[in-house]
Amino acid sequence: GMLVRAYTYILAMGGDGLTQASMDAVLSANYLRKRVEGLLDVPHEGPCMHEFVASARNLAPNGIKALDVAKGLLERDFYAPTIYFPLVVPEAIMVEPTETESKATLDAFAAAIQEIVKEAKGAADQRLPAGPERGPDPALETGSKRGLLRAFQRPFSNSKSGKIRDLKLCPVDPYEFSKLGAITAERG
Repeated sequence: GMLVRAYTYILAMGGDGLTQASMDAVLSANYLRKRVEGLLDVPHEGPCMHEFVASARNLAPNGIKALDVAKGLLERDFYAPTIYFPLVVPEAIMVEPTETESKATLDAFAAAIQEIVKEAKGAADQRLPAGPERGPDPALETGSKRGLLRAFQRPFSNSKSGKIRDLKLCPVDPYEFSKLGAITAERG
């Protein structure tokens, strides 16, 4: 299944489309990296490729960890980035915006990081580490099948359709690629 989807994506995009998608991903990652510099530690200097690693180490004096930043992003209806990887970066947060993200979405993500950092630095009530207060379903943390089903039935505020697959900062629905591949194959 996954190989078919990848092949369909390649066929649908073509060589020029793949080159443009790669350039867009690199541009998005570097733009977002610059936007979060000064809010989070950015341990590696210079431009990045399609992803960058930040660190929540600068929030440690306030009792905030990378996990708390990820929860804060979930609270704001963004998928949380990979945390604690790579292992050589303390409190690592790996951000990988896709090539399909708009500048407005990237700006909203940066604004969410800014809110989280501001909240963390003034978090006397420790509200941030306790989050998220809303989101798909707290039962997801326990792996409940019922909770998972409920999560996919709830609307999300930053998706126009209210479906989880339309949340921002996540890959395009693979089934859409399958449809594109079928259209491309029909055109021959």
